[in-house]
Amino acid sequence: MLFRSQLESVFGLRKNGTFEDVENLPQVQGDAEKQNTLLQLSHFIREENKSGLTRPQAAEKLIKETAFTWLNRLVAFKMMEALEIISAPIHKGSDSNGFKFYLAEHEDDLRLYESGEVEEAYQHYLLWQCGEIAGRDHLEVLFNPNDLASHLFPRPRALKQLLGMLNDEALADAWQQEETIGWVYQYFIEEDKDAVFEKIYHQKKKMDLRDIPKATQIFTPRWIVQYLVENTLGRLWLRMHPDSRLREKMTYYVPNPYTDNQPLPLKSVREITLLDPACGTMHFGLVAFDLFYEMYLEEMENAEKAGETEKGKSEKLKEEDIPVAIVENNLYGIDIDLRAIQLSALTLYLKVKRRNKNARIRKMNLTYTDIPAIPKGEMAGFVKGLHLSHPIAEELLLEILPELNKAYYLGSLLKIEETMQKFIAEKRKAFERQPLMTVAEYGETAFNNPGAFWRAVRQEIVKGLQAAVERQMNGYSLIAGEAIQGLGLIDALMKKYDVVVTNPPYAGRRNIVVTLADELKKNYPINASDLYVAFIQRNSELVSENGFIGMITQQSFMFTSSFKELREFLLKNFSISTLQQFGPKAFEGMGGDKISTCTFILNKTKNPWETKGIYFRLTAERFEKKRLAFEKALTDWQAHGEQATDRHIFVVRQEDFKAIPGLPLVYWVSEGVRGLFKYKVLSHYANPSVGLQTGDNFRFLREIGRASC
Repeated sequence: MLFRSQLESVFGLRKNGTFEDVENLPQVQGDAEKQNTLLQLSHFIREENKSGLTRPQAAEKLIKETAFTWLNRLVAFKMMEALEIISAPIHKGSDSNGFKFYLAEHEDDLRLYESGEVEEAYQHYLLWQCGEIAGRDHLEVLFNPNDLASHLFPRPRALKQLLGMLNDEALADAWQQEETIGWVYQYFIEEDKDAVFEKIYHQKKKMDLRDIPKATQIFTPRWIVQYLVENTLGRLWLRMHPDSRLREKMTYYVPNPYTDNQPLPLKSVREITLLDPACGTMHFGLVAFDLFYEMYLEEMENAEKAGETEKGKSEKLKEEDIPVAIVENNLYGIDIDLRAIQLSALTLYLKVKRRNKNARIRKMNLTYTDIPAIPKGEMAGFVKGLHLSHPIAEELLLEILPELNKAYYLGSLLKIEETMQKFIAEKRKAFERQPLMTVAEYGETAFNNPGAFWRAVRQEIVKGLQAAVERQMNGYSLIAGEAIQGLGLIDALMKKYDVVVTNPPYAGRRNIVVTLADELKKNYPINASDLYVAFIQRNSELVSENGFIGMITQQSFMFTSSFKELREFLLKNFSISTLQQFGPKAFEGMGGDKISTCTFILNKTKNPWETKGIYFRLTAERFEKKRLAFEKALTDWQAHGEQATDRHIFVVRQEDFKAIPGLPLVYWVSEGVRGLFKYKVLSHYANPSVGLQTGDNFRFLREIGRASC
């Protein structure tokens, strides 16, 4: 594997995670840069080992993280040069124009180049390019020139092969396509996914906690993403602005005449937030970006017509400022996989640059949750070593660290905000008993506002963690740095979002380890039989009042008796705006009949029973034909409403689901069938039983012409 031989031959890292003595590493001796890299490698293995990985597992993680980071960087450079965002850095490798321009301004590397050290000079150039992007647009998650991956570099032969593949003319068009990033990720994890599936389906073993991202990442087809985003974010905007032209720009919007006429309170576009809690490569954010862009433009035009001049309105933006505003204010993503977040950042970066090449991005609201765990017995020492100035900050950190230890496998399912709220409630009681206690730094009203309290304490904790990283706190510098990312997860989970859209992971209890199963059962009591079911419940907590949820999941929750409580909860608290039932064969490469799926749009509202939803039954078609059938049915619905005749369309009042015991979402049954359930069942009058029978027809019945025994 890329980097394995380099780590072993240069730095002495064996497969078992141990190192050769420095005396046996001639390339490290006398080279200060390589000595520093060896020290960082040693720290990485040791700290990952403390976090629960074996040393061989830590070594394997290091190799894979380094490999995918460099692959992602090279893909990013290739897409940037294709879009003419930067001077071509890899089109011709060390003969590329970008490299030559760089040499003209960097004398030391020019001398290296002229002395024959071309590969080293080119390496410096690519790292410089990483630093430029990270510094200008805060893309450190992918381009940090000081992270451990940047201390390693593909060897010349391997780099030449990689660049040869990336520069293949057959791929030229791919680098212009937005979805290429998602397919790169899908390809990279394919081998890992196959290994996990082999473990589950053939070896009949359970998924390990760290197998979750490998086995559950599925790239959602764009048309399904459009359907979900347009019918959540787009619907929210139309409910605020019924006359909006946005309706004309949405291909898969399903008008719902029964609820679309119910206006929602106005909000400025900057205040509208969309979260994907299992974001992968931010495919949903990619589509939402375009809708947000149109919303900003429309708001600016409306404000100009009305002559509004209030500070903070969107008309204060220039059109070229809109892309950055969307990334900084509107889009949020969480994932358990660092690889996915790196590519999510790239997705949004390129989206911004397509609209405005001179844009500067100050922040992205992306969070990965693969945070190294701190052993329980060492937490107190870790917190004490941060030298936090206020005891409340120490107390809070000691409360949340045990929860953050679960983040690498729970991701956004982690209910860390409940830990925060419980802590704040206890401190509020103490404050009421002892009002002069030393909490003045956070203000008297801090305990009445969990968000304000967290922001105040967070600043102090971040300072302590950053200082720990800078002073290479003994054995914990890596963990301290990653813990800052954990605080970002808390930030994200303490918010409520106007729109929550996602394609969550699917994994049933029989395929997951006891640790994860127990956490799901504890935190998601309605039903915890599958990860996707937990995500439905989680999204219901993360969405704001009047907000929208859009998901694609397995369809089992619609009918199975074990999901009765979940259906009852959803039908009581959400109106179903629209739903597509795909059944099997919705995705190529998903195991065919093994996964039967559906998509649905939920609106968090009061008194949803009287609302009606529009349902599309697409179970008979296969793969691409499902899309074509839906488009035909949608055209009929848009033109004729309830007079539409397409066989795929059904309109059901939510109250009608009460007719059948267990509330199954059997939207296609007729009024006559529902009416049958008004009558008493046969057992009310008599006990049905089987009449006279042989018990074994093959044995006891004879056809004419057959001899008796």
